[in-house]
Amino acid sequence: MKKRKQGLYAVIDIGSHSIRMTIGEIVRKGCFKTIEHLWVPVLIGKDTFSKGVVSSQTVRDLINVIKQYLEVMKSYQIEDYKAIATSSLRGASNADAVMERVFNATGIRIEIIEPLQEIQYYYHSARKLLKDRYGFLQGNSLILSIGGGSTQIMLLVKGKIAFTQSYNQGTLRLLRSYDLPERFFEYALSPITINFINNMKNYPEIQGIDCIVALNDDLIRLLGSIGEDKEVEDVYRINSLRFKSLCKEIENLTVEEINKKYSLNENVAGTTLMALLMTAKFFALTDAKDILFPNISMSGAILEYLTCHDDSEQERTFNEELRGHIISSAVYLGRKYHFSEEHSMHVMKLALSLFDNIKETFGLPESERMYLEVSAILHDIGAFVNPSSHHKHSQVLIISSEIFGLSKSEMNLISLISRYHRKSPPKPSHIEYMALPMHERVIVSRLAAILRVADALDNIHNQVAEDITVNLLDTKCEIQVKMRIGEIEYFDIIKSAVKSKGDLFELFFGVPISLEIKV
Repeated sequence: MKKRKQGLYAVIDIGSHSIRMTIGEIVRKGCFKTIEHLWVPVLIGKDTFSKGVVSSQTVRDLINVIKQYLEVMKSYQIEDYKAIATSSLRGASNADAVMERVFNATGIRIEIIEPLQEIQYYYHSARKLLKDRYGFLQGNSLILSIGGGSTQIMLLVKGKIAFTQSYNQGTLRLLRSYDLPERFFEYALSPITINFINNMKNYPEIQGIDCIVALNDDLIRLLGSIGEDKEVEDVYRINSLRFKSLCKEIENLTVEEINKKYSLNENVAGTTLMALLMTAKFFALTDAKDILFPNISMSGAILEYLTCHDDSEQERTFNEELRGHIISSAVYLGRKYHFSEEHSMHVMKLALSLFDNIKETFGLPESERMYLEVSAILHDIGAFVNPSSHHKHSQVLIISSEIFGLSKSEMNLISLISRYHRKSPPKPSHIEYMALPMHERVIVSRLAAILRVADALDNIHNQVAEDITVNLLDTKCEIQVKMRIGEIEYFDIIKSAVKSKGDLFELFFGVPISLEIKV
């Protein structure tokens, strides 16, 4: 889907136990209406999660369903589409072969998306659907996206994203523990729940969860079969007492009894039960007052997202809302590792000032400004592991973390920019750096060069260098430093630090740093 214009579009979602297709009409930017939503059960995840490969028969089933969907697309004269797969293919060792077989048989190219992309699509749809209802953007909300093979968690604090987490555990995987004693289900789920509890302990300022937003197609079908009332269109709202009653009613039933009582497809009765038990577990952990069940499918969420974003854009730009979420997530990640917030935010301010003053001369893309901003916030978090070589520890912690709105490759760039904020600049012997394509090595080097200077300006972590004015001359980059009143004696220390760490800046931009006191 490369063009953002009015017309019909299709999104195919290859999930763990079903293949869905949503056809929508783009009315205008940010607005579409669903024309048709199709759902066919195919247990791809059962192969992937038990054997590690997708069997030939399952691939044939997948191809047959996609051929059926192609006929529907032709009847609507749809040419623009997006086909995605999640954990159903992410964990399969023969994923490339499967996608090639599908393409050869149907002409459909499948894109495997990352877990963080999944929760990003869901968040945008949930935000548009829920808006300010139920305190979604005012209080603390936990978004719980439960899939067949993976689970994503997002915590919003007063409308700002604090953190996201992805886990390689979902309803199909948990279903294997169904016939075992209850403690085995608790054990299987513990990597998610324990990590969530520990994460919440890192943020004592977050006082509880007001509501849970549970995203799961199976539970939507269950609630529809039960006859639950929707408080607003496409949203079920269930309070604590009603949800506990619902769980008590269902959790002791067998899969066969659930299938019969609620007229569910036999392929989803078990995963429905697992999704209910997972939601109940988080409900108990958070003591939330309400659970919201928005009727949002992945295919519909992607379609809605693409009506607001041009998929063909070559250069990444960040609107203010997305930027706010990225910065909020970065700050919460810093707090998790007990960073020096005043120092990091001040380094960020100085780094952005330097970037803005030289970007026109050196042609620095605006999209790179965000990488510098996040790198500045997180450059010292490695001190949580050990102050010695903390730049290397920062790299490891950042690449092991998730920030909403940033992909894995972008997090890798940020981890390397942070890593080079001190000690030696990038070298041919640095494997992670050399593994990057050349244009990304350039990004890392030039942003690390700016970060090193900004960090040197606050090298004693006391913010005595309050602000800077930059004059870019032919033979030097002159930085005039506004010193805090009564703290001018620190200028020589700062000047020495900038001289020591300005090597990469001169090497990359071709001009040395000259420091003066701003009168």
